[in-house]
Amino acid sequence: MPTAIIDDEGTAIYYEDSGIPPESTDYTTLILIHGYVVHARKYISYNIPSDASEKLKRNQAIFRVLFPYAAAHNLRLIAINQREYPGSSPLSEAQLALFHSTDEEDQESVVVDCSRDLAHFVAWVVKHEHTPAPGKTASGKKTGGIGMWGWSAGCATLFGMLANLHSFDEALRNTLEENVTTLVIYDPPSVVIGVADPPGTYSPATDLKTPPDQLTEAFIIWASTWFEPFSSLDAVNSTSIVTQKKLTDPSDPRHLSSFERMSQEEKDATLFPDIAIRLGPGLVSWEICDKNVRGTVLDTKGVLKNVRLNYFWGANSPWNCAWAAKVVEGLMQEPPVEGQQRREVVIEMLEDMHHFGHHDHPERMMRVIADHIS
Repeated sequence: MPTAIIDDEGTAIYYEDSGIPPESTDYTTLILIHGYVVHARKYISYNIPSDASEKLKRNQAIFRVLFPYAAAHNLRLIAINQREYPGSSPLSEAQLALFHSTDEEDQESVVVDCSRDLAHFVAWVVKHEHTPAPGKTASGKKTGGIGMWGWSAGCATLFGMLANLHSFDEALRNTLEENVTTLVIYDPPSVVIGVADPPGTYSPATDLKTPPDQLTEAFIIWASTWFEPFSSLDAVNSTSIVTQKKLTDPSDPRHLSSFERMSQEEKDATLFPDIAIRLGPGLVSWEICDKNVRGTVLDTKGVLKNVRLNYFWGANSPWNCAWAAKVVEGLMQEPPVEGQQRREVVIEMLEDMHHFGHHDHPERMMRVIADHIS
């Protein structure tokens, strides 16, 4: 079972690896960070038995569909399971108590811990997998190095890492500075950006009336639904996000969500409903999320400041993903503040893509990501 021990305390991060592209010595390694409630089978406990590798084989179901298309783009994909997900170390009881605290500083301490874990995993990959150093071909195409791709709620961990990297120890900062060359954000919901749901909108993730044992399925069906598309970011406003409707034409297979079209085996390999019991909706204060997004976009504090952030959102995604992109666009238009070192951010709408676009259209998504790495 592929597991990285990322620190002296024995913290384990489970991962899946697409492998080194055949005969390549200059491939780029792309680390994928999953969203809320996905990725692991519910019957796997934290005490992983020694023969569990086959049970965990499909642990990264959401991202594994991308694996067959990676080598064609000289990419190696490594998809992690975050803390609290099977194969990776759970949070300590003390960390859980802080996470559930109503005190913002308590919550932020756990966010920083998990963000530091992500940075340690990158350093572990560089050291133990001997990944190629960043370089360029004669034509200027980037090669080697590490890319990081956050999806959905997984973007919160990546935002947290980028916003707090300046406070991590020097050796860890230097390793990331020397190796990370690509940053990808795909479809974070508005809660991850740090804004409350606007009046009239709905999301199962923030509906506190949903019982925890029903939260997982209600959320995943809604999040993987194909909605009527926004034509552009200009079309996203406080009215259009309320009136957005899902596709309903029964002749179009997309009238069913991606989750509803999965086989039972894939559903079991994709979801980890226990997380809703341990973490609830998995939310921390809006202020923490807003602070981390601002630290990523508006004030890098000089760390990885020259690495562009490629921000993608699906035209057919739920309203809260479009709204998040709109908010980030607004942040980028704020007047500069003396002393801040901003990051270049490119926001791009993906037509005919929804929140599970990489699942429904893996070859196309892999091509989009590869084009922005080069």
